Amino acid sequence: MENFTKNSLKAAVAKYGPLHSDGKTDAEVKAELAKDERAFSAEQINEIYDAILTPADLFGGVDEQPATLLEAPTPEWVQTILDSNAVVIESNQAVLDALESLKEFASERSSNPNQSEKPVQLIDEDEEYEVAPGKSFRDPLDFTKEYTEGDDVTHLGVIKLQSLLNSGLIQEAE
Repeated sequence: MENFTKNSLKAAVAKYGPLHSDGKTDAEVKAELAKDERAFSAEQINEIYDAILTPADLFGGVDEQPATLLEAPTPEWVQTILDSNAVVIESNQAVLDALESLKEFASERSSNPNQSEKPVQLIDEDEEYEVAPGKSFRDPLDFTKEYTEGDDVTHLGVIKLQSLLNSGLIQEAE
């Protein structure tokens, strides 16, 4: 190979460097280099191999370096943050549990609606309406005006009457 550049060297190191991690010996790595389609010369193979970091290069001749776990006491402010994060996580879990419960309740309710609910009552515009016995409410436009049992409320309009009728505050006049 005549044109051997730094880029060629980098590419070869990137390709063949990991072979040491795979357990290949020096001779096996060099043999793989010799098989390369770029047809490296013996001098180029040595140059590439010298650029590859081996375990001996990394650990000063020791093939395996025993790991040492360093422990330091956790500062109080860090522990405070960790504790508060744990509380937030617990709170978030409680919210998720509540949402799941609500979802199950809504699912059950929609698939099996309560049969004891009153059907919607519609206003008959030809009828007159009065406040139901034992009920009272204030006028939505003039809060100083209070409607009490038996007062005529027909003038309030269809939409308001519909709402009041279905709330049980009014009834058809007798």
